[in-house]
Amino acid sequence: MVDLAQCRLRGADESDWELGRAKWRQDEEGAVGYVMRHRLQKVGFDLVFEHSWRYLKFAERESE
Repeated sequence: MVDLAQCRLRGADESDWELGRAKWRQDEEGAVGYVMRHRLQKVGFDLVFEHSWRYLKFAERESE
């Protein structure tokens, strides 16, 4: 199952750093994963969701 409602794509002039910061702030992976796990539990499906933390490196310099 794929839900792209929360998807954010890279802008035409956006750097890797800018995209990574936006992805970290939005946390679309967690938003979709946790919501889907909860919704699927209502119909008896146990979704095993583990956050990948792939954008964690963009949080390390949060003060910048």
